[in-house]
Amino acid sequence: MTDRLASTKPLSLHAGCIIIGECGVLIMGASGSGKSQLAIKLMQRARQQKRFAALVSDDRTLVSVLHGQNGDHLIARPHLEVAGLIERRGSGLIKTMHEACARIDLVIELQKEPPSRMPDPENQTISLAGLSRPRILCSLACDDPAVVALGLDLWAETVIT
Repeated sequence: MTDRLASTKPLSLHAGCIIIGECGVLIMGASGSGKSQLAIKLMQRARQQKRFAALVSDDRTLVSVLHGQNGDHLIARPHLEVAGLIERRGSGLIKTMHEACARIDLVIELQKEPPSRMPDPENQTISLAGLSRPRILCSLACDDPAVVALGLDLWAETVIT
């Protein structure tokens, strides 16, 4: 049996996607919430730690389901019009190297309000295209990107070990 993409039309999300190590991270949030800033900071931090980091998409992401021998996966791809571009506040759109796609392992959702100290279990996952993924809620107005990166590292440790 070979892997195949679902025949349904991909979801078009106002989101970005990066790869850190082997983990695909979808970053969702309203316009101006800091998605691009967080993506850049997380990639910079990973590279400083000598880990692989790459942009997949910024601002507009296509999400589809891949049916494979090892289960179903969410796949992120950039919209063709913005592939390889990322917004750097104050500089506009800049061209950068990017990957064509990534498997989504984790969703970081930026919101205006800080997340609750003890989140409800149902808020720790999100369903996209019928598949559930772990979710970290945060607010860049309250959370430094380094704190979010630490949360990402702690999440990866619990999944990998």
